[in-house]
Amino acid sequence: MVPPRRASGPAGRRAGARRRLRDGRGVKRNDRQAAKWFLQSAEGGDGAGQTSIARLYEQGIGVEKDLTESYFWYTVAIGNSNTPEKERKLARDAAKRLSSQLPPKQIAAAESAAKKFQPDETVVGGKRAAGGSGSGKPQIYSTGSGFYVTTSGHIISNNHVVAGCAEMRVTEGDSAMPVKVMATDPERDLALLQLPHGVPAAVTFRDGPAKLGENVVVMGFPLSGLVTSDAVVTTGIVSALAGPRDDRHLLQISAPVQPGNSGGPLLDGSGRLVGVVVATLSTLKMAQLTGAIPENINFAIKAEDARAFLKAHNIAVASPPVGRDLNTATIADQALKYTVRLECWK
Repeated sequence: MVPPRRASGPAGRRAGARRRLRDGRGVKRNDRQAAKWFLQSAEGGDGAGQTSIARLYEQGIGVEKDLTESYFWYTVAIGNSNTPEKERKLARDAAKRLSSQLPPKQIAAAESAAKKFQPDETVVGGKRAAGGSGSGKPQIYSTGSGFYVTTSGHIISNNHVVAGCAEMRVTEGDSAMPVKVMATDPERDLALLQLPHGVPAAVTFRDGPAKLGENVVVMGFPLSGLVTSDAVVTTGIVSALAGPRDDRHLLQISAPVQPGNSGGPLLDGSGRLVGVVVATLSTLKMAQLTGAIPENINFAIKAEDARAFLKAHNIAVASPPVGRDLNTATIADQALKYTVRLECWK
């Protein structure tokens, strides 16, 4: 069985889009956004992405100029077997150039961190295992989705969205405010967060399991900033009542999900929660293994598991009787009131 990748998985295959953002081809040039995607690609183990983010740190394009961080990424790229030879030569020349500009202590720290670096192939903007070598200033490392489960400001999301983050923030309009991580469950891949204030709306849970073949709606913030920073809605059906290796804690769904959808709500035809979006099958690994590219094989944690997780932490949720079916626009309008974009800062 090819393992699924998290819905907030690696960004390596979006290199063309990142270059268009950087160069301004087809879209308005956005150095900051391009730097963000190059960093996510680098964290995922892409050698070209590592040399690209190193150049941006060296030149101060889209990020604050940081020669130590630049040296770190050039060193990682040099040791990465996936780095194209042309990029590796560029990285060697650049590292040699920077070594004459940096104090020996910073060079040693960067090289030590580079030796410990392990790419994270599951989380967009995966957290650097070595903790990095750079300035120590907080940076946005990844984004995900979540949703309010109470009007007291409790939010549920995935554990892998919050794991390793120094701070989590929730987007409110044009600003983002810190949100406290109250509890996590790595086995279920769930996390509970809370705002310091109440909110006007919360999701309602389905009183009963999802059914094979029923229509479902996904709301979340995929590829945030690359496509749109607004919420995105997709639709599909419940394709199977189990996940990889017959995991009965998961649902398989055909509704498209992308990096950033992790932690978002999966809703039934009346707008009730039936799952928490968690992963998508790795199309790259499946193609390498079978020669076929899977389509719309995505997964969500069943709402029953989410309810049990919340109950264990004394969080009661609303489960009104199932009402009439609603059209997608109405479900999306309701979901906009309780679905949020989360940012992982480190």
